[in-house]
Amino acid sequence: MPSLGADMTAGTLARWRVSPGDLVSQGDIIAEVETDKGLIEVEVFETGVVEALLVEEGEKVPVGTVLAEIGTVPEEPPPPETVRAPELAAETVPVPETVPPSAPETVPVVEPGTGIMSAGSSEADLDGPMATPAVRRRAHELDVSLEGVHGSGAHGRITLDDVQGAARVEAAPPLSGERVRISPYARRIAEERRVDVARVRGTGPGGAIRAQDVLAAEARVATTPASPAERMQRAIAAAMTRANDEIPHYYVEHSIDMGNALAWLRETNASLSVSERLVSGVLVLRAAALALRKHKRLNATWQGGVAVPSDEVHVGLAVSLRGGGLVAPALLNTDEGSLSDLMRRMTDLVSRARAGTLRSSEVTSATITLTALGERGVESVTPIIFPPQVAIVGCGATVERPWVVEGQVTPRPVMQVTLAGGQGA
Repeated sequence: MPSLGADMTAGTLARWRVSPGDLVSQGDIIAEVETDKGLIEVEVFETGVVEALLVEEGEKVPVGTVLAEIGTVPEEPPPPETVRAPELAAETVPVPETVPPSAPETVPVVEPGTGIMSAGSSEADLDGPMATPAVRRRAHELDVSLEGVHGSGAHGRITLDDVQGAARVEAAPPLSGERVRISPYARRIAEERRVDVARVRGTGPGGAIRAQDVLAAEARVATTPASPAERMQRAIAAAMTRANDEIPHYYVEHSIDMGNALAWLRETNASLSVSERLVSGVLVLRAAALALRKHKRLNATWQGGVAVPSDEVHVGLAVSLRGGGLVAPALLNTDEGSLSDLMRRMTDLVSRARAGTLRSSEVTSATITLTALGERGVESVTPIIFPPQVAIVGCGATVERPWVVEGQVTPRPVMQVTLAGGQGA
């Protein structure tokens, strides 16, 4: 189980992409791992043959657990010597007039909502909600029909959390328009603790809700597994709190006149089709990457208590997710290639981050992170470093400001940039 972040201690093997006997090459996707920050595609870094899968789908294991065994590719035996067969006279073989039809092929299928294999059904019966065997088993245990469950995983895949959530909804008492019978003290506690009294079962006279019923309901909610979005938000909060507490931050700010850059951008885009046009964010990404070539102490990560500079520049791009949460995958080799290529890769990375199809190398390789909140109208941002990186850059919106040009005050498009550095940077 790879470590997909400094704060990750375990992950759930959501799905295998390979089977024993498959030949895999460096960079191939072999599995999908579910973490607090979403579904990550795990790559293989060696070429070989999959000999064994050691972790079941749906199983949660600590970081460092061996997931599979991959052996070397067997050498091909030398081709056999060609021996010329003696020429034989053609032999006439009688062919029966009729050939008995072969028996219909039996296709194993999954019985809806059970995860149990049966035979004798056609391939069309395999259509249904996308879910792993572990998810189907859990749905069967909780008596939850997958047909009515909305999948929050990649491409609508149903996760264990979706099944748990559906079980909670189906087990909840039905809402009605009847007036809830509740004591004043219990109502006050419910309001303070934000407990929905419509879902509390009363144990008082006539089913009235008492204070102990509200407290019991609150305790049940506290022990209920969190949704993927809630888990991600908690993980981000924990990681940022730890980074803010343990890393001594220093901040430097600079105002940049974006006039020349934006003029060049307008002129360049005028000759490009709509799909090929560049955005100002790609200029900021490339500028940051080129600056890191000169200032390698900022392009570093903590390894064994030492800040180790990287020869490669992999800028992590903070991406907000529509369902809530944040990821910061890396644009590998951000300082290389054309701006058009960087624009294409940035668009693809953001799209896959929001679709939940990032690769493990993209979530572990960043040497520094850039967070830009200009599109939300934020004029400046004071970011917190993502461990194990030693620095982070924050960019605000480009706004018109009075600016002195050749001794004259004139309005210019200005962007505020903030660098947060830590010990060793």
